[in-house]
Amino acid sequence: MIRVSLAALVSCALIAPALAGDIEADTVLICDTQHQAERVAALMHGDDAISVVSDVNAEEHSDAACGLADVTCLRGPVLATIRTRDATFVIDKILVMGAITKSGVKDVPPQFYFSVSKVDERAA
Repeated sequence: MIRVSLAALVSCALIAPALAGDIEADTVLICDTQHQAERVAALMHGDDAISVVSDVNAEEHSDAACGLADVTCLRGPVLATIRTRDATFVIDKILVMGAITKSGVKDVPPQFYFSVSKVDERAA
């Protein structure tokens, strides 16, 4: 008999829209909570992500609430869209499965985070 944990089923359901070919390997701006990710997007002006991440981390009294990470991940559906006067950002839940290092990709225990991504809304 095959046993499947409830956590495994929930994890699969949250990333169901992603297919095996949708695994990304990139530098991603991630936060521990959706609220933190939305705050980063709301404060973002220009390309100064490091300064904004530092501000949000200070608000959260944590050095690691948000940050830039070189990871492999599966991206789930968009949870929120944040529009500022300068840009539009989407917040989505991602499942991080690996850390990209100088010696290659290192497997890490799968963990959910919230990603902040700038959207290019220029007309085609």
